[in-house]
Amino acid sequence: KYAHRDAERFVEYISSAAGGSVPKENITLLTNNQATISNIYVAKKAIEDKVKKDDLFYFFFSGHGDVESDLYKLGFLLAYDTPHKNYLNNAVRIEDINIMANTLSVNKDVNVILISDACHAGKLTGSDNRRGISLADDQLEAVQKKEIRIASCEPDQKSQEDETWGGGRGVFSYHLINGMKGLADGGDQDGIVTLQELKTY
Repeated sequence: KYAHRDAERFVEYISSAAGGSVPKENITLLTNNQATISNIYVAKKAIEDKVKKDDLFYFFFSGHGDVESDLYKLGFLLAYDTPHKNYLNNAVRIEDINIMANTLSVNKDVNVILISDACHAGKLTGSDNRRGISLADDQLEAVQKKEIRIASCEPDQKSQEDETWGGGRGVFSYHLINGMKGLADGGDQDGIVTLQELKTY
């Protein structure tokens, strides 16, 4: 019910001074009926073409995630027009997002942050990605240095949402954004939120 609010609040944050003052023209926000499979892949391709060395790229997803029940247990992010339990060519493959992140970090030297608030979101943290087998040591090192992956739950878990948080939000997105705004600033209170402080929060 509230995935669009999570995305809108994330855009508000990255547009603010605290979130980096990202210009409007560098943000693609797809919510509800705009978030079709086609629109998501078109936006993904446009970003892959646009980003340059040392850019910071966010991919934020709030919505449904699911896993195919076959041998490989492929993970999917469900688009607005994804049919029920028919994912293979009708949803966003998490493997495609992982490949995009690896390509940007290795080939373009881009800093990549993937954030997913969805059931089975842990697939986005690498469990659905065979990069360790296919990447050379120097490429794997680049991936580890240039990518951050944050997921609301493990691959076998479900995310939660409720009116309790901000009048209707995903619990993970609600606390993540509040933490980034400063509530996660640890005992040192230095005005900087580190990744470790965010994880702890």
